[in-house]
Amino acid sequence: MSLLTERELGGFLADVRESAFRFEIRDRYNSDVGREPLRKFLAGEPDDYAWHQSWLDRIRHDRQVGKRWERVRIVTVPVSDWTRYGIEVARLSVAAGEDIRYLRRAIAERLGLEPYDAWLLDDQQLVRLHFSDSDDTFAGAELVADDEIVRRHRQWRDIAWRKRAAARRFCHHPAMSRPVVGKPAVEALGIRLRDLRRDAALTGRELAVRCGWPPSKVSKIEHGKQVPSEADIRDWCLTCGFPSEIPDLIVAVRSIDAQIVDWRRSLRTGTKRRQRKNVTAYEKTTLFRVWEPAVVPGLLQTPDYVRGILTTVVDFYGIPDDVDDGVAARIEAQRVLTHGDRRFLLLLGESALHTHVGDATVMQGQLERLLEVMRMPRLSLGILPQSAPYTVPRNNAFTIYDNRMVTVATYTAELTLTQRHEVTTYERAFDRLQAQALRGSAATEMIKAALDQIEKSRAIS
Repeated sequence: MSLLTERELGGFLADVRESAFRFEIRDRYNSDVGREPLRKFLAGEPDDYAWHQSWLDRIRHDRQVGKRWERVRIVTVPVSDWTRYGIEVARLSVAAGEDIRYLRRAIAERLGLEPYDAWLLDDQQLVRLHFSDSDDTFAGAELVADDEIVRRHRQWRDIAWRKRAAARRFCHHPAMSRPVVGKPAVEALGIRLRDLRRDAALTGRELAVRCGWPPSKVSKIEHGKQVPSEADIRDWCLTCGFPSEIPDLIVAVRSIDAQIVDWRRSLRTGTKRRQRKNVTAYEKTTLFRVWEPAVVPGLLQTPDYVRGILTTVVDFYGIPDDVDDGVAARIEAQRVLTHGDRRFLLLLGESALHTHVGDATVMQGQLERLLEVMRMPRLSLGILPQSAPYTVPRNNAFTIYDNRMVTVATYTAELTLTQRHEVTTYERAFDRLQAQALRGSAATEMIKAALDQIEKSRAIS
């Protein structure tokens, strides 16, 4: 079979008289033109979209002369990185006049839609697009001569168009946006399950009865008040007629469980076990990037400073008092500073120099320790001045382990983030903080100034 080239396909699109409709059915597309823009999007870098201007110009021109450009994207939920990127670019196309709609794959399957990835031109000509299964690149286009196949695609288009979500609404749907953590993740999961129930034309009470649940359970799950179990997910999807959604939703539940480690659960046996968990992560890492806004990072803490930190932790969370063991475990974890081929990029807020953990003697010892570690060859210590412009949120401490994982501390939980776009976001935040941090002699002067304040306060007292 001889396939049309990309240039020849472009000729057919240019000859459209009234309308062009596209079915996009893949979760990923790949091309020389799109590869770099996708990389920029995933890295959080700006894009001027110059590569997209010729398409936008065509849409604007054709809209002015009465031609319609429409497409339905059938997508898997949770959405792929490429789909998220496509949603971002769709904003420009929609603004130019193209009508882009989205349909969840599970709904398309339930409706019996089995379209080609294709263009339907002027309601008469169907052009099927072929892509390489190995790298998702365009392989060529095929003119479909079978009238019955063309008729079915017109029918599928009409069905999909009624069930679709407009691009503007789709991209703001909590289940379609960038993956979230914590309570927002639970709420987004509830919204996805609610949509399945509604698509099945079931009330919450009807679903509860069929699953043998109390009526309130459906409401709690849909409003993010209760995390469903894997068994709940299976019952929900089977009852609503969406068995294909089960694997993705179970992944979402497991992701929520993996991302959030409740501090009370993590520390229920005391602090020692938690410090040993740090050691496991440390030993697998060759590049550490650490941001601490208010206290000295654990890798640089003196034993007395560690004691002050862990004593506060024990008191605040009401956990077993094993501070001595916790101190020993944290100091032992600091072996990574001098063992192995590792690099450490550590940033702390200026307030960390003045947040008193323990008494003046403890703080003096800790500040002197900072001056010592600044001489380590593979360690860079930066201090972000309080007067630095606000270019990125600074609230939560975080640690980036190579480029594979980020841990973020909150009052109630520690989040562990492993998806590439999540890690990239924290890398970008770290870069912004690092760009404003003082190092070398400037950082040394700030530490010495904090030491001088301690001496002055002692003299006054």
